Amino acid sequence: METVCVRYRVPDAQQFAFLLAMSHALKQLDRIDPCLGYDLSLALDDPELFLLRVEWRKGARRRLLRSSFLPDVVIDGWPFPEMIEEHQRFKPTGITKHRH
Repeated sequence: METVCVRYRVPDAQQFAFLLAMSHALKQLDRIDPCLGYDLSLALDDPELFLLRVEWRKGARRRLLRSSFLPDVVIDGWPFPEMIEEHQRFKPTGITKHRH
């Protein structure tokens, strides 16, 4: 598995458009088997800071980047690339626990 984390700084006046575009783009990922999941969070202490996490099957993201299958989907920070503060890829360490 590979996790892509993208940190966005979105001014208040642009947040509605950002959330609308991001919602549209992320819904497209629901149809793509290599996408294992995603979440978009808003920082509690910084109302302009968003964190996007997308989990991919190992190697699948690279294959999708080489195809023309995903023109509008969030892979490397689309939409609003000018608002990206950080973009990193991570691999799991095996130390994990989830409670819902």
